Amino acid sequence: MPHEIQQFYTKDSEANKTTIDLKFVRFLGKGTYGDVYQYKGPDNTLYAVKYISKSKLSTEKRVLRTRNEIRLMYKLASENVAKLYYDLETGTDFILAMEYCNGGDLLDLIIKRGKLSEKEA
Repeated sequence: MPHEIQQFYTKDSEANKTTIDLKFVRFLGKGTYGDVYQYKGPDNTLYAVKYISKSKLSTEKRVLRTRNEIRLMYKLASENVAKLYYDLETGTDFILAMEYCNGGDLLDLIIKRGKLSEKEA
């Protein structure tokens, strides 16, 4: 469930926490484990904020796997993968502030165009 303003802690260090406030813009889409919303940062940067419901993950093993995937996402550096900027874990959700990529997801593009060349994919 989105909030008008979502506050994230940056990952600089535990001792020197700073925050960033993101403002809700609009709903983007729904997935198997949660919803995605667009938020705007103080410098007008757009973010895709994914709310992943822990209850939909259904097992503690999936919750642990999700935590591991979040740690790995911070280490990824590829033009083909949306960058994870911030994350927040609550009692009920994982909330991920990621790079906003305009134009939908890869599946939508494949459905629309039928197929992609190897270079496009």
